[in-house]
Amino acid sequence: MNSVSQRVDTLQSHTLYNGTVRLDFDPIKHRYKINGEYAYGVTTALSVIAKPQLIWWAATMAADHVKANLVPGVGLDELEIQELCDGARKAHNRKKDKAADAGTYIHNYIEDFVNGKNPSRPINPQLNRVIDDFMQWWDKTDIEVISAEQVFCSPTLKLAGTADLVCKVDGKLTIMDWKTGSGIYPEMFLQLAAYAIMWEEEHPDQPIEQLYIVNASVKNMFQTDKSDQLEFFKKGYRQALELYRTTKELEEMFKKGWK
Repeated sequence: MNSVSQRVDTLQSHTLYNGTVRLDFDPIKHRYKINGEYAYGVTTALSVIAKPQLIWWAATMAADHVKANLVPGVGLDELEIQELCDGARKAHNRKKDKAADAGTYIHNYIEDFVNGKNPSRPINPQLNRVIDDFMQWWDKTDIEVISAEQVFCSPTLKLAGTADLVCKVDGKLTIMDWKTGSGIYPEMFLQLAAYAIMWEEEHPDQPIEQLYIVNASVKNMFQTDKSDQLEFFKKGYRQALELYRTTKELEEMFKKGWK
């Protein structure tokens, strides 16, 4: 019996800018459309920024795999050498997938908590430690939730994205994002600045006053960082977006033979 695979329509649609703009998001392809035209996702533009720490990390994972699977004085045949090389090549992906599972759980837990769903505490001790740290920080921080999982778009920049939280912290209008990786990095503030650009385009009378990153990770101790240097980071994001667009245009010109 032949079976036919069908995609379940999961398209998410939002009406913004007082009903004048329609934003569609396809979570399967992770693509946005603004009024029917494709738009860039916020993090797409940031791919032009070099991340040398990731190269070092991947190389370290490969080296650790080789060290763990070589026995001094024991030779390898051709197939064993190939297997060792293949394992080293994929070592960083296996590590990343495991970390991603923990990060997804933590992110979903925080999202559910902020949305008032009262999620059950995890049994895993590492996850429980992270949630403990988050809850202690939340309880002692003056936060007024305005909108969780806030969707943004900019028809002028053809840009779209979703921020984890728009809120007030100590009375300051803030874009906040949950991170669950190995730390807090400068380009994260560029991402939040993009959300600020889009929020202010739609709400020009409500300027964002602060960018706030919360890093809840099983890898490191709980940490947060914030900045009120909005103009600096917004300028940096616009430059990254322009460079990304230029690289895409160059690729298209090259494919067409510079015509």
